Amino acid sequence: MTAADPATPTGDKSARDAWFSYTNGKVYYVDPVNAAGGHGFRVNGSYSRYVHIAGYPGDRDSGEVQWYCWGTTDRWPSANAYRLGCNFGGGSSGGPWLEDYQPNGLGYVISAMHG
Repeated sequence: MTAADPATPTGDKSARDAWFSYTNGKVYYVDPVNAAGGHGFRVNGSYSRYVHIAGYPGDRDSGEVQWYCWGTTDRWPSANAYRLGCNFGGGSSGGPWLEDYQPNGLGYVISAMHG
């Protein structure tokens, strides 16, 4: 391994994400993005973006049901942050804000729920 890229000796970053399955005495390597899908990631866009968000807000259905919200973001007045008036309560932290959300459930993460 090198100091510049601790992922692998060859510098191949694709090897960072993997899981292994042990079945009937055999070990199988699985690339999770190819097996289950994965979101893209976007940075440095405008504050006006159409997004879909999801979370388990504690103030709705005791946090047991996933809630969704979508719309066009704007800039939070006192911070360099996105804002969307969904009023999700505590417990929904960590949910992705997805731009270009597709019917297959994938999109591009531009932010994550916090608060």
